[in-house]
Amino acid sequence: MKSMKIIATVLIWVVCGGVATAAEGVKIGVINVSKVLDQAPQAKAATAQLEKEFAPRNTEMLNIQRTLQMQEEKMSRDGDVMSAEERRNLERDIIASRRDAKRIQEEFRDDLNIRKQEELNKLQRQVVEAINEIARQDNFDLILGDGVLYAKSQIDVTNKLLEHLEKLGAAADKDGAAKK
Repeated sequence: MKSMKIIATVLIWVVCGGVATAAEGVKIGVINVSKVLDQAPQAKAATAQLEKEFAPRNTEMLNIQRTLQMQEEKMSRDGDVMSAEERRNLERDIIASRRDAKRIQEEFRDDLNIRKQEELNKLQRQVVEAINEIARQDNFDLILGDGVLYAKSQIDVTNKLLEHLEKLGAAADKDGAAKK
């Protein structure tokens, strides 16, 4: 019986020791995905592009809201002294303006969300490509992203990824300027 315990102990020690030895040669890296999505120059450029793209519609939406507010102020200020027909017409205009404002706001929100998702998908593809390049260049066996609860700073390659993305962004900017 004692010999079986000794053999089992030795066997466990050999197996566990073998796993530890094999794991010593594995190079693992960790990516802080939220940091990359916040700080990557491509993310900042996409945000600026979306702001520029949707600025005219945002201005239109604000103008409609101002018009509605002015109509409502006129109704509360002058409603008592207006003729019944003027009051009815203004009430119809207010209802129509509210309906238009709501519709335009919903369309704006939907279109913006669609474009944000398109830009996020594009950024994610670029990040995955950059991660693959870094993994090949630096001989990583494994790079982990979301779901990591703890990682030593020695295996965190987030900053290296951000530097790589900055280089890609600078190269894309030069290419875009050369094409113009």
